[in-house]
Amino acid sequence: MKDAIKKLLNKTQTAFQFLSTLIRGIDNQIINQYILKISQAQDIDNIVYNAYNCFNDMFECEFFAFAIYDKEYNGSLDVWMEPKLNDTAVIEHLKKDFHTESAYCNIRSFENPLYPSDKQKSIINTSQIVSLKILDKQSKAMLYILPKRKILTYHEDLFSMICKIIAASLISFLNIKKLETAALSDPLTHCYNRRALNTSLDRDVAKAERYGTDISVIMFDIDYFKKINDTYGHKTGDEVLHSFSKIIKATIRNSDYLARYGGEEFVLVLPETKLDKALELAERLRKITENLEFKFDEKIIKVTTSAGVASYKKGQHKEGLIQKADELLYEAKKQGRNRIKPGLRLCRRNAGTL
Repeated sequence: MKDAIKKLLNKTQTAFQFLSTLIRGIDNQIINQYILKISQAQDIDNIVYNAYNCFNDMFECEFFAFAIYDKEYNGSLDVWMEPKLNDTAVIEHLKKDFHTESAYCNIRSFENPLYPSDKQKSIINTSQIVSLKILDKQSKAMLYILPKRKILTYHEDLFSMICKIIAASLISFLNIKKLETAALSDPLTHCYNRRALNTSLDRDVAKAERYGTDISVIMFDIDYFKKINDTYGHKTGDEVLHSFSKIIKATIRNSDYLARYGGEEFVLVLPETKLDKALELAERLRKITENLEFKFDEKIIKVTTSAGVASYKKGQHKEGLIQKADELLYEAKKQGRNRIKPGLRLCRRNAGTL
């Protein structure tokens, strides 16, 4: 009887070992398949999408999220999440990991027909989420899963392998994006430079000419900026420029773009925007700036801004549009600064004449 039980136990153990080896082999096949796909991915969406499929193939994840923060690349916390949740606890869990509690969180989702989600309204238990570190230097990236299948000891090696591949692809992607951005952005304010402004405005003017759409531009100038440099130093002046550009970028739409035109002058381009709406935005930004206090090295600095606002007229070149905004900015400065030209009331009486 004992021999029979012993033989049965041996057979059971052998069957279990065989099954375990078989499952481990399947997991290795899955990893190898997606390692190739991730290493060949050319953009961050494809990297994340293949990582999502990889972990779903292995674990049938109830929840998957990928988050990345890089000041130069995105300046906000970008999160790919499936299912896409408005669960405050989950979002706060991610923000805490990145020490970005006050940062804007841009949540994305992606449809995957292989894994239709029936848990859109589920509440995720954050204590059960498995967190995997991808990058943790200048760029920080994390991957989060809530697996249905039990995680075994050998999975740690597979996790390490796939995370290294994701990290390598991300670093390659980010380096390329940063080189592209550096060629088109002002290094101090991270706005567009003149080259990028000319390219983008050429495109938008051509579109407006062809389809009859609207474009408005606002040319800003920080009042008495030379006095700030002379009184507090150029380092403080640079901080004012950087902070001013951040205020504008935090207020405008994704389709709008800001360029540093030169010195303390900025050009804000507003596609699909009529003159009256552009003036309202310019006035709102003027008031926001006027009411702010910039604090640098225990110094409190208050600044104001003047602006000229112009809208595209059919047949006009981009140079003429910029020149009109510049002329109106000059009028605003000549009349005392901390004002917008033309005045909002004047614009409403003569909409479309500038």
